[in-house]
Amino acid sequence: MSGREIGRCGVGASVTLGLLAAWAVHDAEEVVMVPRWARDRVPELRGRFPRVPDQIGRQLESIDEREFASAVAGMPVVVAAAAVDGYRTGGRSAFYL
Repeated sequence: MSGREIGRCGVGASVTLGLLAAWAVHDAEEVVMVPRWARDRVPELRGRFPRVPDQIGRQLESIDEREFASAVAGMPVVVAAAAVDGYRTGGRSAFYL
C-alpha cells in the first residue's frame, strides 16, 4: 500500500495512540537503563574506541539519573501532540506522519 492509499483509508485510534504507548514504554526503559548502562560500559567503550576523547567517557560516566529523566521527559509532549493530531485526522496530518 502506498503512502497515498494509507492516507485515504485513515488509521484508527489503536495506531495513533499506540504510537504514544510504544514511545512511553521505550522512554521508561531508557530512564531506567541508560545511566547505569553508560557507567558500566565506558571502560569497554574506551578500549574499543581509543581515539574518542576522554571527556566523552567522563560525561557518560557522570550521567545523573534525575537530570537524564528530565531530559527524556520532554519528548513525550511532542509525541503525544503528534499522536492526538494523528487520531484527529485519521493519520493524515503532516505532523503525525
